Amino acid sequence: LYDNQKSPNQKAFKRYQNKVHRLTKKVQHLVEGYDKSKQGRMGESGAYQIDHIIDIKWGFDNNIPAELIAHLSNLQFISWEDNNKKAYYGKSKS
Repeated sequence: LYDNQKSPNQKAFKRYQNKVHRLTKKVQHLVEGYDKSKQGRMGESGAYQIDHIIDIKWGFDNNIPAELIAHLSNLQFISWEDNNKKAYYGKSKS
């Protein structure tokens, strides 16, 4: 498929991901340690990000409601470096 042509599953994932992000933004200020002044993008010195402990893609693949993936208990405020490591090495719940 060309970049501008998405499969139905890709479209469904994008809708799911957008819903999770919308819901997350509503509660992110309640995440332990959250500091808006420290929130930033990957590569920014000292930047932190909201992380979904159970990741969005896993939630989509396993039919977990977006509301649970965006729930406060599934969010943490971590450095972009730690968040990037989780994305690279895979997320595991132990």
